[in-house]
Amino acid sequence: MRGYPSIPISAKEEIRTFMGVSKERAPAVFCQRSAKAIASGRITLSDINRLQESRSTEIWKVIKGR
Repeated sequence: MRGYPSIPISAKEEIRTFMGVSKERAPAVFCQRSAKAIASGRITLSDINRLQESRSTEIWKVIKGR
């Protein structure tokens, strides 16, 4: 792994199920949704900071595809 923290398999499965996509498509869809939201300004650094602090954020709606 390129120095990135690994996510436990159970967490990956939970995120995949939450997103409603296949196991094979989950990584690409996660990245596409995230990148599109960052590029459009829908997700900001403040959102990422709030996520790390377990505070409300728009990120989960983006990951869900809404």
